[in-house]
Amino acid sequence: MIGTTNIKTNLDLDAINKRANEHLYELVRFSEKKYHDEIELIANNIMYSNKKFVLLAGPSSSGKTTTSKKICEQLKSLGINSISISLDDFFVNRDKTPKLADGNYDFENFSILDVEKFNECIKDLIDKQETDLPIFNFITGKREEFYNHIKITDNDVIVIEGIHALNPKLLTIDSNYFYKIYVCVFTNFQINNTTVIPAKLLRLMRRLIRDVQTRGTSIKQTIDTWHHVCEGEEKYIKPYREQANHLIDTTHMYEPLLYHTYLQPLLSKHLDTPYGKELYDKLSKCGYLKQNIIPNDSLLWEFLVKEVNIEDMYN
Repeated sequence: MIGTTNIKTNLDLDAINKRANEHLYELVRFSEKKYHDEIELIANNIMYSNKKFVLLAGPSSSGKTTTSKKICEQLKSLGINSISISLDDFFVNRDKTPKLADGNYDFENFSILDVEKFNECIKDLIDKQETDLPIFNFITGKREEFYNHIKITDNDVIVIEGIHALNPKLLTIDSNYFYKIYVCVFTNFQINNTTVIPAKLLRLMRRLIRDVQTRGTSIKQTIDTWHHVCEGEEKYIKPYREQANHLIDTTHMYEPLLYHTYLQPLLSKHLDTPYGKELYDKLSKCGYLKQNIIPNDSLLWEFLVKEVNIEDMYN
């Protein structure tokens, strides 16, 4: 494995709060640069590896979509054309989706993917340099009848993104064609050497805000399904992390301050619940930061809506 060697990191939340009070713009610039430097390093590694395909995996709310797009942009700046493919478009129809014991759909299960169709498309790209990619409609829960036809050249790189991208069961062809990346949040935020916001909780905070703003999902609904997400992560995603050529930590140092501003008001209506009170209290330990400080190209926009009216979010 190349890339970050000691990926697990602990940050002092009090020190970050202090730095935000004294040098806010510097804190934001440093956080953004750290992530963008990783993207630049990965793109260069891909270029020198001469790999045709990139597999990019990671658990929920890790920033996979933005990271895959930014890798494509960086490859383009190096003179390499790239195409992004989402494994979500290879989902089986909803009536074939496995279910959990409680009757809910198991969206973390590897069986949600049409592996045969995926390998057929990859083989077409290798042999014919063109293929018809399926398009999955998340509203109907079915694959569309039409396809997305793509053509590539010898110099193109295809970036394939999805939670199961590193699962060895995904490929029935030679894995030597693939450069592998694992994206996650690996940073804990501590006060007095005690973890206040663990890495996994930061991802939940991202998901809570995103789901309320863009998916019409309530705080309670997201919380109630989070344990299924984490169980699926442990079973289907995390075990294959060590196969990655590169690990990337998408944590931005100033995130907890941002979520204090935009998540804590949402939690104010859930203080009578254990999870609501716990999250509310944790965020109270963070500074305060408005989203107009975030650069337009930040990964964090994957979980936020620009110029959102915070009153609309919880009324």
